[in-house]
Amino acid sequence: MSTSSPALPAVDHSASTQGTPYHRMEYVALTDPTGSARRRARWWRPPAELAGAIVLWGVFVLVLFAVAEICGVPTLTDDLDDFTKPVDLALNLALIGALVPAAVLAARWIGRPRGSIHSVERRFRWGLAMRAARVLLPAYLIGFALLWLLDPPSDAHLPHLDTRLVVVIAITVLLVPLQCAGEEYLFRGVPQRLLGTWLRSPAWGILLPVPLFVLGHGYDLRGQISVGVFAVCAGLIVWKTGGLEVAIVLHAVNNLPLFLLIPLAPSLATAEDSSTPALLVDLVMTIAATAWVFWWTSRSRGLRWWQPVVSDYSVATDDYSVTTR
Repeated sequence: MSTSSPALPAVDHSASTQGTPYHRMEYVALTDPTGSARRRARWWRPPAELAGAIVLWGVFVLVLFAVAEICGVPTLTDDLDDFTKPVDLALNLALIGALVPAAVLAARWIGRPRGSIHSVERRFRWGLAMRAARVLLPAYLIGFALLWLLDPPSDAHLPHLDTRLVVVIAITVLLVPLQCAGEEYLFRGVPQRLLGTWLRSPAWGILLPVPLFVLGHGYDLRGQISVGVFAVCAGLIVWKTGGLEVAIVLHAVNNLPLFLLIPLAPSLATAEDSSTPALLVDLVMTIAATAWVFWWTSRSRGLRWWQPVVSDYSVATDDYSVTTR
């Protein structure tokens, strides 16, 4: 991985152990600053937020299919897995991407504090995401190029450049990051915040969603190992950086090259078997990227290796205003 270190805004975390890590943001909103019980009747907020996100996502899915039907889109494949067809690709990615507004709106309407689903700063830190992408995207492009040379698909070919290919590429660039964000909000953001309401250790929110994330990807054993390691690493990154942004970037730079290669090798869209070279390259890239994120965050923020970025709460109003040290 590159050793270049894009500078983060200088933040004094000399007393960060007294702050609030990402996974405990919901808990702090249900207690007073001294940790004593407060508003016990609102213990139902976390499960209600989860249920609200699921219901909202179902509504968005119905809306997407209704719009597709009204617009008279071309015939879809049964599993929406022909990613050389713009409509299949767009609808498949949009269905998963709809998890983002579902999770955000549920957190906004039901959860506390508002905005905490994004990060400890209660906002999506676009600058942090862009700085991480400057290092991770080139590294992953190199990694996928190496994997292509080591283990090229059997149906690899140079596609004809036409309007359909251009549309597929445009949809991929626009919607793959949204699809990755949807999975991160569902499998990292929601579990860590909700489980952190009752459980102090971040390990619960990091590890418990891993089996569900693995089962959501229909690969063979090698592929499932890769997915499982990625899930753990993404969870650690969310905890360390204090938000979802860098994990979304890591997910996107992992998925984007793969989707862009599908027009060159359509079998990649439905492949369930993973080769040993692919597993090794995936594991090296994921673990190296995670180690780099930990090093970069610790160095830039003045933190120890296992010390997360945190926020502090000051009770200025009943809604808890947040200040970041």
